[in-house]
Amino acid sequence: MQQQFDVTIEGTIQTTPVVDATRNGFRFTKFDIVNRRETDGEPTAKVAPMHFSVICWGKLADRVAELTRGTDVIIQASRLSIDTYSEPPVLMLAARNVSVSMRRNEAHPGSGRNRRRADLVTTADGETFDADTYAEASTDFEALHR
Repeated sequence: MQQQFDVTIEGTIQTTPVVDATRNGFRFTKFDIVNRRETDGEPTAKVAPMHFSVICWGKLADRVAELTRGTDVIIQASRLSIDTYSEPPVLMLAARNVSVSMRRNEAHPGSGRNRRRADLVTTADGETFDADTYAEASTDFEALHR
């Protein structure tokens, strides 16, 4: 009989995500998080943080590789195991989904990198678009100057 196990844990990324592959070519990304549980009502109560090692596979691994240290995330995992090779032993989560937590941080539309005039392309119809988005159109000299 197969048992279904789901756990959701919120934490802060402590290590830069590392992308790797198995000998069989399966891609994975691994990073560590820490969960600092908050106490209800007792501001002086000390609660020990819990550390987890998170592993993501396939397309999810490619997406979480862009995350950075210090980002608050919510991990949905279906497998929890103990890495007994590390000292002290670490709880490992096999993530099904990873999302950025907005409980402590504001939402933002993206990286917010500064734009230069050369990063924008204006077509003959007056439409302006990002040169990175449509690289094939912005590098085709004839298409730009028709």
